[in-house]
Amino acid sequence: MVEAIKKMLVKRKGLGDPDFEKHVEDVVNDMLSDDTATDLKGQIDDDKASDPWSHLKRLRLLRDHGTSHLCVVGRHRGAVSMTTSINGLFGALFRSCKTGIILNNQMDDFNIPTDISNPTIPSASANYIEPFKRPLSSMMPTIFLKDQELEGVIGGSGGPRIIPTTIQVLLNYFIHQLDPGSSVFSPRLYHRLLPKTLEYENWDTVTNYHIEMPNYDRLVLKSKGHLIKAVSDMSHCQIVIQDLIKGQLTAVSDPRKGGTPAGY
Repeated sequence: MVEAIKKMLVKRKGLGDPDFEKHVEDVVNDMLSDDTATDLKGQIDDDKASDPWSHLKRLRLLRDHGTSHLCVVGRHRGAVSMTTSINGLFGALFRSCKTGIILNNQMDDFNIPTDISNPTIPSASANYIEPFKRPLSSMMPTIFLKDQELEGVIGGSGGPRIIPTTIQVLLNYFIHQLDPGSSVFSPRLYHRLLPKTLEYENWDTVTNYHIEMPNYDRLVLKSKGHLIKAVSDMSHCQIVIQDLIKGQLTAVSDPRKGGTPAGY
């Protein structure tokens, strides 16, 4: 899974506003291609962590982290997956005098040719700043169906970690067959390609819920060559699952952030 996430991060560097970057459609089609998936899978060695520099020569990841996500399902199973963001903590550090609303600093989501935040990683040109251009986001609001019926709604917050978070929760539920609560509560791994560190969760949440990657898993990851590091307060995920037989809804709010599900 970690190696697959690395591959995804490399492919993602080609994304940008399709109104400005005409190649984006080709990049998306390539990312969704079964042939591409098969090729990337063949490049993964399950016994050895890959060197990030073997994947790419240029990449800069975004640093957004002022985000909130909401999943809603109505009585007639209309669904909304909504992610909102002011990007950084307190956004642009300015607010409207009339409304009190904090203004975002979404401009920070663009790559800048002269960006020196990480001088070892040249930035991705598809996401350079241009007038009226939309910056690349890490948001991943998702609605998934089965036989045209609503099966679930998911999304998260936490900047670049939103994508691996959503992936792991969906894998927990659909592949590992965990219940919705365990799918969200289970400890997660995060890799940003560069630096080479593989982050694992070990912390007590604001709701006094302890989350820690099992020691056995950490030892196995080390044996494969991963440089692992304990982290806390990472990304957060919300999910609503519908039992297609009973029509029953199960909503889970991530204990990492302190939100709670509600219904009527």
